Amino acid sequence: MKILVYDIAASNRGALSVLQDFHQQVLENGKKNEWHFIISTPELKEDVNVHVHRFPWIKNNPINRLFFDNFVIQRLIIQLKIDLIVSLQNVCVSRCNIPQRLVLHNALPFHKCDKTVLCGLFNILKQKYLNRKILKSLKLADKLIVPNEWIYNACSKISGIDIKRIKIVKPILEISVPKEKYSGLEREPIEFFYPANAAPYKRHDLLVEACTRIPKSKYSTFSLILTTNGNENAYIKKYKSICELKQLPIHFHGAMSREEVMQHYCQSVLLFPSEIETDALPLLEAMMCNSFIIATKTDFAECILKNYPNCILIQIGDEKALAEAMCDVLSHKKISVEYKYEQENTTVKKDTLIRYLLED
Repeated sequence: MKILVYDIAASNRGALSVLQDFHQQVLENGKKNEWHFIISTPELKEDVNVHVHRFPWIKNNPINRLFFDNFVIQRLIIQLKIDLIVSLQNVCVSRCNIPQRLVLHNALPFHKCDKTVLCGLFNILKQKYLNRKILKSLKLADKLIVPNEWIYNACSKISGIDIKRIKIVKPILEISVPKEKYSGLEREPIEFFYPANAAPYKRHDLLVEACTRIPKSKYSTFSLILTTNGNENAYIKKYKSICELKQLPIHFHGAMSREEVMQHYCQSVLLFPSEIETDALPLLEAMMCNSFIIATKTDFAECILKNYPNCILIQIGDEKALAEAMCDVLSHKKISVEYKYEQENTTVKKDTLIRYLLED
């Protein structure tokens, strides 16, 4: 069977991790079928039965993406004689009669967030367009894979979706954890860490406001490392300027490799104020490293961290509580308890996702 894996959206961070992990599972467990990965800029390894088709020009501007989604992909499906489509980018291929399986890892359509969090008319209109496409795709796909219980419950409430078509397949993280023991609460100065893109709903503003509440006398005792460079959009530029003006110990490092991110988990305290996530991979990755975590109290955070001892959950938008939690860490009032993270999928074969996608 010829299978097309569609993910032109993935280029960095969480979306790229989803693509890379699935690609690795295909290399290890997809030998019986012929796979065609349709992607934009990532570099993926090919094999005898695994073919990678790169179209980096898609990322040049939004019009290229629309053109590819509405015209080019349909032609490729015909040329490659595809039997089944697996979409990793939350939406199905339009105007296509071939069976489609959808892997959902975008929770924006299920969140009622303040429009100010989306920051600007263009982002609001863009998100409304994407939300409509995602909700339509949930009904169009003949199988839907979600990463956890809370997103399953959200999907099941949408009229027109048969819950029998929804399957929870929790992510298996194909990453190596550094062997060193977690030292994030013992280091001097303390390092706080937040791996996230510059989208407004990631709430970098909350981190900046929290840091301004911490006495200046403590600035030399900690640093906050971000994986945005501070120039991606007007929202993040504003808060980078505030950091520079107030000389806050916040560093806009820019993008990191997955290996670098994992290394930071082992030596830092993870801050996670994001209001909108689906699988929240940084929380899972930090748990694997036994990291201490301060996160916003959301459905996804409570679902993931419910049995994890090394964490503090604060109310959404409460910069005072966040500052207090950070000060507790700086005052060494928090300790890290040894925790052995076990992936729930390890009791079954790692080809669980592939097997379910290919079932009739």
